[in-house]
Amino acid sequence: MLGACGTETVAPLAELGASDAGTDLAVDMLRDAATLDLPPDGDAGDAGAMDAGVPDAGPDCEAEELACDGRCVDPATDPAHCGACGVSCEEGVSCEAGRCACSFGTTPCAGECVVLLEDPRHCGGCGMACVAEEVCSFGSCEEECVAGLDVCDGGCTSLLVDPRNCGACGNACAEGQLCLAGFCGCPGAGVGESVRFCGAECTDTAQDPANCGDCGVACAEGEVCQDGSCAAECTGFGIEECEGACVAPLFDPQNCGGCGVECPLGGLCLLGTCACLPGFELCGDVCAATDVDPFNCGGCGNLCIGTCTAGSCTCAPGATACGDECVLTELDPRHCGACDAACAEGQACVLGACVGGP
Repeated sequence: MLGACGTETVAPLAELGASDAGTDLAVDMLRDAATLDLPPDGDAGDAGAMDAGVPDAGPDCEAEELACDGRCVDPATDPAHCGACGVSCEEGVSCEAGRCACSFGTTPCAGECVVLLEDPRHCGGCGMACVAEEVCSFGSCEEECVAGLDVCDGGCTSLLVDPRNCGACGNACAEGQLCLAGFCGCPGAGVGESVRFCGAECTDTAQDPANCGDCGVACAEGEVCQDGSCAAECTGFGIEECEGACVAPLFDPQNCGGCGVECPLGGLCLLGTCACLPGFELCGDVCAATDVDPFNCGGCGNLCIGTCTAGSCTCAPGATACGDECVLTELDPRHCGACDAACAEGQACVLGACVGGP
């Protein structure tokens, strides 16, 4: 039967009609059990295994997810569990399709993402280091940089567009900023005055509840930020709330078509679809200034070994014009020894000749 608190109570043996002998035997058994030497905290050794219960099965994850560290993760995109639980990518390396991958224009070498075109430790390939008096210029160890480029940490780069060396060597733009004509700036800052650099990131003070109207002006808990003012709720046609911000998904580059859908750096949102600003082109995950960017001169991936002006490349001495590109035919496996003379898969171009391979 149940006691007052809903727990089951045990009736005295006499009430169950047990004999005096049976009662004495039961009392002796209970006394013996009370004298057992049990480990602390109720751990009964082998006996404890009988009532240990069913192990915790962990969180209920979707078919494509894994249970890692007590939570469900997507091994295809989670950099802390890339491909499997506990397989983490290095800082700055993203997880794509279950493999650690670097951002556009960089290559993983020795646990970090590097630019093979300008890294003197990995010039043209992982581990291919230049000697002390050489610089890495477009993936080749040279005595000096070509005209229009400057030496920064042993590599040749453009101070006009390099966000790590913007305007001067070592002058890195903050995360989210672009380097345009040697100056760091927030994407869209020239379009709307509400885009500001607050703290350590670019934000739109027209809708950021932590910087509503100006940097450091935070809305109260439960309020939203709309048009630079804190309010109780978002109002207006086509306006939606996204984590305390009143946004227009048709035109917001940070929430383009839906909450959290970010357009590439330098991009804008048109009717819920991301696009690049005039003069920019989508190259990988960034909008590149193809008029002056030597790595995307006139179009994505068009490497300019020389000077990129108005989208046209002026080849540097030693480089050859192949189509719209300036290339080093001594090293380029697509143009090895001559334009369009491509090496077979797995081969390298050394001194204008294809070598190696399976």
